[in-house]
Amino acid sequence: AILGTKLQLFMEWYTKHFLCTRNALFEGLYFTGVGMYISRMKKIPNIWLVIVSYIMLVIEIFIIKGHMYLDDHSLYFSFIFFIPIFVLYLTKFDVSFDTSKVRNYSSGIYFMHRFILGSLTILGITNNILLFISTIVITIVLLTIGYMSKNKYALKVIK
Repeated sequence: AILGTKLQLFMEWYTKHFLCTRNALFEGLYFTGVGMYISRMKKIPNIWLVIVSYIMLVIEIFIIKGHMYLDDHSLYFSFIFFIPIFVLYLTKFDVSFDTSKVRNYSSGIYFMHRFILGSLTILGITNNILLFISTIVITIVLLTIGYMSKNKYALKVIK
């Protein structure tokens, strides 16, 4: 849709000067601002707003399915609506367990998944569903082994 337009020229310039779109202006800065805004919000959206924003995301995925991506299938315009609404909705639930473990696993998955995904791809796994499931399982297993090992070097890396 942007081929041959000024937007294409801008995107080509942008991706030439930045490593990828997610690490600079478009995603990183936006979601940092959204996080700051969410931390101050008092009003929580209802479940219908969450459902509608999720349906928008699903529709967008089906509309652009089969087109070439500049990045990795995870930069959708609908995220601008869905992610903040979903995070705000989740804040209404009280949790009665230590969330530091969830935080540590979340960070660990974030930092390890690209390496695991790349390794599996090199090994010849190309099925997206199998890649997704394998990456999650392997990453969680490695993180759990690291946490259970009590090795001071491993714990510095994964915490």
